[in-house]
Parts: sequence; C-alpha cells; structure tokens
Amino acid sequence: MAPKGVSNRTLIAKKKGIKMGAYILVTYREDGKGAQLQFEGKMSDRRIGGTDRESFIVLKKCLRIGRDNEILAVEKEKRLVDAFIDDMDIVEQRPAEEIAAAEAAAKAAEQQQKMMAKA
Repeated sequence: MAPKGVSNRTLIAKKKGIKMGAYILVTYREDGKGAQLQFEGKMSDRRIGGTDRESFIVLKKCLRIGRDNEILAVEKEKRLVDAFIDDMDIVEQRPAEEIAAAEAAAKAAEQQQKMMAKA
C-alpha cells in the first residue's frame, strides 16, 4: 500500500525506471471498467493528487494501439487518470513513417465522415 497522498502507479513507474520524457506504453481502462485500451506516447507530465482519481499522467503525440499492435488513432495529447491505469512499460518509439501513415488515414476517414454527414 502506498503512503497517504502517493499514488500506487507512481510507485510502479519508479520501480520500472519510467521518468519524464520516456516513451511508454500504457494499458488503460476507461472509468476502470470495460476492455483494456493501449496508448503509446512520450510522458510529458505527471500530477499526484490526494487520491488516485486526482492523479494523472499526460502523453504527448499519443497513439491508440489496437490488439494487433496497429495504430488506431493519433492524438496530440492524452490525459490518463492514474486510477484506471493497469500497467505501463518503456517501449521503443515507432518509426515516423508509420505514424505519418496513420495520421493520413485518420484525416482521410474524418473527411469521409464529414462528406457523409453533409449528404
């Protein structure tokens, strides 16, 4: 059990040697239930609140990863609430070409949805 005011996940990050600026893979559950989601990105911020629901980490250039390790979505920044993080590990950053291809596919899908909405 973590001391009062210290998040369990913060202790896990320290045990695993995860520091600010590290490129990490986070296994996460929205609101603590449902299917596990995976996000990759550079840890740019970490806040520790009075409870684990007030604590969070921020990933920059965040990628949502699918079951087959494919990129499903790209976000500039993603805040992940500490209470819903199942695990985190340091990983190698994906090649820029793979990320650019995923961003292009996401933009094309977004434009297609706009066109369908107008019709």
